[in-house]
Amino acid sequence: MARVNGLPPGRSIYDATPTTQSIAGIKANIPVVPESQDVDAVSRAAKEISSTARTDHQRIDLTDLLSQTSRESSYSEVPAGWPALLTQEASIARPMPDMVMDSQRQMQAACFCGVFPEVELAWASVDNMLYVWDASRLSVPTKWQEEQAICCAGLTKPKPNVFQQAVQHILVVCTTVEIALVGVNAKRDGNGNLEMTLINLEHFRVPSDDVMMTTTTCTPEGRIFLGGNDGHLYELDYRNRNTWLKGRCNKVCYTGRFEAFLPRWTIFRRATPILQIVIDRDRQILYTRSHSGAIMMFDMGGSRPGSVTKKAEMPRVLVDTEKGQSPASSALVMIAPVPSSESADIHLMALTADGRRFYLSTQPPGTSVAAAPGRRAPSVLRNVRSRSAIPAPQHQGQSRSLNITVALYEQGALLLADTISENNSRVVLVARDLTTPPVGISTGSGPGLREYVTVIDRPTGGEVLAFGAQALSKPLLPVMDNTIKSELATQHVTPAQHFMVMTTAGATYAHKLRPVDVLEQILRENRGGQLEQFFALYGAAEASAMCYFLVTAKQKNEDVVARARGALLDTRLTGEATLPVNSGSHPHPAIHNGGFYMGEVVPEGNKPEWSGGQRGLHLYLQRLLQPSWDDKLASADSKANPNSLMPKLSQDTLQELASRLRSLCRFLTNLAERKKEQRRKAKAKPISYFGHASLGHGFGQLDSRGRPNSAAKRQRLDDPVNQEEDRLREITGLTSRASQACFLVSLLISRQLPRLTSLLEEPWCKKVASLSLKDVVCSKDGEDAMTQLISVLLDQHQASPGQDDQGLASQLQEGCPAYFKEDDKIYYAANAELRRAQTVQGTARQEATRAALEKLVKVARTVEVAHVLPLLAQLGAYDGMVALALAKAKALDPETMAAQQSEAGRQARERRNEECYAPVIQILKYLVNNNLQEGTGAVLNQQGGLPVAAAEEAKAGILWVRLHSQSAAKGSSYQS
Repeated sequence: MARVNGLPPGRSIYDATPTTQSIAGIKANIPVVPESQDVDAVSRAAKEISSTARTDHQRIDLTDLLSQTSRESSYSEVPAGWPALLTQEASIARPMPDMVMDSQRQMQAACFCGVFPEVELAWASVDNMLYVWDASRLSVPTKWQEEQAICCAGLTKPKPNVFQQAVQHILVVCTTVEIALVGVNAKRDGNGNLEMTLINLEHFRVPSDDVMMTTTTCTPEGRIFLGGNDGHLYELDYRNRNTWLKGRCNKVCYTGRFEAFLPRWTIFRRATPILQIVIDRDRQILYTRSHSGAIMMFDMGGSRPGSVTKKAEMPRVLVDTEKGQSPASSALVMIAPVPSSESADIHLMALTADGRRFYLSTQPPGTSVAAAPGRRAPSVLRNVRSRSAIPAPQHQGQSRSLNITVALYEQGALLLADTISENNSRVVLVARDLTTPPVGISTGSGPGLREYVTVIDRPTGGEVLAFGAQALSKPLLPVMDNTIKSELATQHVTPAQHFMVMTTAGATYAHKLRPVDVLEQILRENRGGQLEQFFALYGAAEASAMCYFLVTAKQKNEDVVARARGALLDTRLTGEATLPVNSGSHPHPAIHNGGFYMGEVVPEGNKPEWSGGQRGLHLYLQRLLQPSWDDKLASADSKANPNSLMPKLSQDTLQELASRLRSLCRFLTNLAERKKEQRRKAKAKPISYFGHASLGHGFGQLDSRGRPNSAAKRQRLDDPVNQEEDRLREITGLTSRASQACFLVSLLISRQLPRLTSLLEEPWCKKVASLSLKDVVCSKDGEDAMTQLISVLLDQHQASPGQDDQGLASQLQEGCPAYFKEDDKIYYAANAELRRAQTVQGTARQEATRAALEKLVKVARTVEVAHVLPLLAQLGAYDGMVALALAKAKALDPETMAAQQSEAGRQARERRNEECYAPVIQILKYLVNNNLQEGTGAVLNQQGGLPVAAAEEAKAGILWVRLHSQSAAKGSSYQS
């Protein structure tokens, strides 16, 4: 049999240089990552970020904010020259359709208008005609006609298994005599034009029993609630078939059930129409607001599924009208649930026409919902807090009080329609002011609730009839649970809020700017002085965090990126790292007084106070990672196969996180180089230069009064700056490693993670089940577990016919080089060559084997010898077996410690024998005695044994003499 030389021509066995330790093959050692991604350094950076940004986790309830607010700091105006916080989207302003305007001119009974923001539709009813049209573009309305005048309408998704698939939504049409359900089938063509069809559902009509419905509200599950002019709450119950007692569509009354069976002329109480129905989905509570200002509360989360039970009623929120205020200004115009993310103790907000707000609770006094986990059923309705009237922005230079007719509260933003003249109103936004409170403003023991009051940037025209909040798309990244800084902590994930505004002139769209949107406009327009004002108001840390978001966003403007980078490099905006106060830089007073100073306790780890730019990086990175940081990667799918682990993290989330972290890592690398160059140039300038260059303190060259610092002080000031540079380098490593971990886990999920984990040994499977994303990034155990999964993935990929051998390896090497290095890619290619050699004969086999051996010797330290040698033996590459074993020994012991007669030499010899020589001897034993039924020989025997020629050649002692002579020459002690 022809022999195959296992080394490249002209090279000796001992020329094989060990490379970086890596994961190749089965049960390989843990890889050694570069210094910037060292596991210990990454772990230190993660702890630093967690401790620095701990304040971001503080949860402050709306109750506390209201109690800490002083009257003079409640409201503020947007700084002059800043972009308007509420911006009208002029490109989507659509006038009222001509068909609707013509019908209104011929109106005989009544006209109503509204919006369905969830599907971007607007509607108008004129007498008995209903018009529905696409509000996002110019379109012809779809008409629906009833026999009687239409008084209100609603839209919802139907209950499952009730209608045919063509009915995507159902339109609730209420007339003066009946309530009808109308099917809606709507789809957009390739140009985005909406094609809508209204379907008659003749079996889904019910008489209103002389009750005119005044409002309707629907739930995402398809439940329909109606409020009547008789002051009662109804639900329209519908199903797919008739029953013995009920038809397909029935009207259920939840108030005054006894009165429902009496003739209307026998009821003498004065009815107040219900004007609004709102549902608190977090707490499963329904509220109604009547024309007289009464509020009723219903529990929807009772023991019976679908039950609705009246729990409380508050006839008047305002007990007494304040002096000088008319009853009209004290009328309630809106109620809105307060999300549980904003408050645990305040559940409902009520708004009056003049802008006063009242906050109500559904629990008795002394009950803390936050302290009692789980749902607590509502029992009472009581007033908890109130807030002074919202000041009206000036109109034509005149100050006046608000006259609110329509309002909407959504995620902390309050949208108001303020009537300024007959048939004309303006849109006012009241939103959280998240800037730092001005110095000298008394805000109690905390920041208090401060709000901006601003007007939309352009008049909407006409009288505002309705508002609608568009549903935000589900963020790809999870959001941290917090309250006080909700928008600051979530604006990197959630898009800006968008609203639909329906006026007598038509429908338009508006969106509320997030703080980062304001900063982006300031940077784009390069407005002088406003950037400094923004950093001063929001603080250097928060403003810097927004800059990091802008430079790493997917859709970014190059001018904005360049100016945001410049802001992060400007120490006048971000400040510089400094030594903490009382850091030992000044001598103790006892020394100056001639006393004997025995010293003081030296603080542990004299950590500097980081600059605002560094703290902003901590904030941004923590907000990206923290929601998924401690989540488990996978969990057991079933008891039948506990090793089959199902992923718990979303693949989309991991891909988005990997993309953002990768972009941030590139930016940080560039930023560090620019900072270093900036400091080098600054130190090369004469000290006199900084007095005229407006560069802050000149990177330690000047003191706070602009006087030159001494050389010793400049050196002392350099120390925290140098420490910050080191920390930035570690954080860059953390960012890189986290992005690679997200990429790797996402790839494993896409490659059927349950199947891969089922092929792991049980201890490794249990370890994977216990891992979190933090463990994968910051611990060696997590790194080791990923090693095992990659090994299984590669083996399965190689065993599958028709797979691209290099594609997966390249993907791993490019996407996660900290977990799969270049050596792993080489080993993977060599293993593929060996498998290919087994399928061919003659010269092709020899060439494939030679190519594989060249790769294996190149990365000898990576190779698991016991795994590779059986393949080489089957291919007859006996010299290659010896070459690989000796190259592995050289890689493990590059200093030839095994030749020394010492304890270290003994350990090196044992390691050589165990990892390099023992697998070769095991094969030799089998070749000499093919009756051996254990170890590697048994495995080879099950695979069909070796060729007779191979056994005869081994018996001649060729391999034995070669191995013994070579190993003895290098000082190893080998016993047969």
